[in-house]
Amino acid sequence: MASHSSTHRFARRKGGRRGGRVDAQAAMPLDEPRAQVAFKNSMIRRILQFTLRIAFRCILHRCKSQDIRC
Repeated sequence: MASHSSTHRFARRKGGRRGGRVDAQAAMPLDEPRAQVAFKNSMIRRILQFTLRIAFRCILHRCKSQDIRC
């Protein structure tokens, strides 16, 4: 059986908030919850879509006297 050395790529986190494996070289958690990432991505997508809708609504409902001229 091989012994674990300090150069081992994956190390167990001790006393961390999330627990789980960490990349020993970067000291970053490897197993960030997928649900949290998916929720974050969906919220960003919703915010961008909502902002785009507002922008188009403002452009489409502009009074004729306020036309954009180049």
